Amino acid sequence: MLSQRAYQGILAIAHVANSPAHKSVTVSSIAQFLELSVSYTESLVKVLKQNDLLQASRGPGGGYQLAQALDSLSVWDVVSAYEDTLSKPEEKLSSPEAQLAQSLMDDCWAMEQKFLKESPLSSLVDKQTVQS
Repeated sequence: MLSQRAYQGILAIAHVANSPAHKSVTVSSIAQFLELSVSYTESLVKVLKQNDLLQASRGPGGGYQLAQALDSLSVWDVVSAYEDTLSKPEEKLSSPEAQLAQSLMDDCWAMEQKFLKESPLSSLVDKQTVQS
């Protein structure tokens, strides 16, 4: 299951991608779209920038744009920036039932991850707006 931050990150990058290609999107615009505080939105955008999904431009007319072509991005690219997928603590499960439940959860996570990798980010974006 996606974390709230990953979900908000998807919405944030979709909002940036929905802007005309030649225009940058400000953090305050993203915050208004997400109905979140500017400071919290800055933390979301910082993660996207650190993972080379967004690039920033300073000065008048500055803001954020996609760092990569929209067609090259999957939903997983955004989700993996927020989800800690590599460090899963190894627990010693006490019962066979708990081990089976954990195995089922691992299988579900693998299916979700596969689905998100195969889901293009462009499917969340109005292509007519991007081409403007």
